[in-house]
Formats: sequence, structure tokens, C-alpha cells
Amino acid sequence: MKLLKTGEAAARLGISQQQIIRMVDTGQLRGARIPGTEHRRIPEAAIAEYLAAHPEWAALLREKGEGKCEPS
Repeated sequence: MKLLKTGEAAARLGISQQQIIRMVDTGQLRGARIPGTEHRRIPEAAIAEYLAAHPEWAALLREKGEGKCEPS
């Protein structure tokens, strides 16, 4: 399982790093804080799960040519 940094997850969804942090903290996106730090990690699969649950967002990213839904 590959874990993404918040900036990497943000790039894949075409949103800001701060928005990713909010989404993880509120449970909208699966991820976790690294104990003893302010850092978070998001499983790569969580990005695909989010896009599958929000097809309109996935379509918008495809339309704009942004984001990266498949594993690298």
C-alpha cells in the first residue's frame, strides 16, 4: 500500500493541500495523522475510493485533464 503526502493527494484531486488536510480531519477522505507530528498520510487507494464515490468530481478532473486517478 502506497501512502501519499498531503501535497501528492492534493495534486491528484486538483485541490489545495489545506483542503486535503480538512478532508482527512473531518473523515471525508481516508487518511491518518502520523503520531507526534502534524503530518498526514493518505493511502493511494483512498483517492480512487473518493473518486468512485464522487463520479462528478472524477468527470471534472478528466475534463480538465488534471488529477491522477491510477497508481503511478
